[in-house]
Amino acid sequence: MTSKQNSNPFYDPTLSKRHRASRFFKLFAKSSVVFTLSFLIFFMVDILSTAAPAVKQAYVQVEVEFSERNAKSTRRAIPKGIAKL
Repeated sequence: MTSKQNSNPFYDPTLSKRHRASRFFKLFAKSSVVFTLSFLIFFMVDILSTAAPAVKQAYVQVEVEFSERNAKSTRRAIPKGIAKL
């Protein structure tokens, strides 16, 4: 079979090595894309799961006292225990 290949003027003995390297490079490129996408998905899920509680809306019902004294200093209108919220 080698004599048949040697009779071919386009035969290059290094071609099989080159094809092997090409297959390895393609495999390496595909695996790096999959690896990168998996990290991207992981970080997006992590960011969204961490940020989800910040998006929730909350309501607080507070009693406010209106008086002449509180009109001058609005901080006195809300009880001290609730003001720290």
